[in-house]
Amino acid sequence: MPKETRAGFATSWTTYGQGDRPALMLHCSLGQASAWKGVAKALNNSLHMVAMDLPGHGASDIWDDRADYKKTCVDTAATFLDQKMDIIGHSFGAAVALRLAQENPDRVRSLTLIEPVFFAVAFAGDDTARAIYDQDHDPFFHAYQSGDLARATELFTTLWGGSDWSRIPAPVQKYMVDRINIVAATNESLLNDNAGLAEQGKLETILCPTLIVEAENTVAIMRNITAELERRIPDAKRVTIKGSAHMVPMSHANELSMHIAELLANS
Repeated sequence: MPKETRAGFATSWTTYGQGDRPALMLHCSLGQASAWKGVAKALNNSLHMVAMDLPGHGASDIWDDRADYKKTCVDTAATFLDQKMDIIGHSFGAAVALRLAQENPDRVRSLTLIEPVFFAVAFAGDDTARAIYDQDHDPFFHAYQSGDLARATELFTTLWGGSDWSRIPAPVQKYMVDRINIVAATNESLLNDNAGLAEQGKLETILCPTLIVEAENTVAIMRNITAELERRIPDAKRVTIKGSAHMVPMSHANELSMHIAELLANS
């Protein structure tokens, strides 16, 4: 797995696939590049995939709060866009992918947004969306702000990962607890939209074919997000993966890959 300084941050990545089309894959918060193994296997003959470890994740350097977290992720990911590429992002990685596509239209061939946690776009489109978000997330923020990082991580992974915390191996629990500060570091971008991406006219400039993937058993706020993105991105198609929860790339890799393959065929 290569590792080098990109956009000022020591970043690791891995590659998958034997296809001719280059793709960039961006994982979720508390995840790592290996989360794409199932999808990469299914798309092996279609894409040559670069899966990067976002700052603070995997083998990339630990996040040290040196700057705006999402901007650092976007700037780091942009260094991999050395040609026109298909971008595939999950959860926070999808929020990064969305901004990459808006800022680099000439280098994005298609865009796949899997359960994108860009909460601000839901708030902009529906006055009731913030209350929906707060109802689900207030227990996490209370635990985090009180310093109970283990409890905060348990609440976060139960909400978004659909996991029984007690069944997660201890080393994986520690990996996530050690990085839960990153979730809090995304607030300015995901909740408060400090880059202004949810402003009217911004998302409307994303003209590449876009696939928006929603899990059937997702967190309530996600339905507001995906509906608003579908409405505002001109060439967007929304699909629902039956029987899935938020961690679609790991739980339903084959079905997800079929939808991505359809997007590739039409872009």
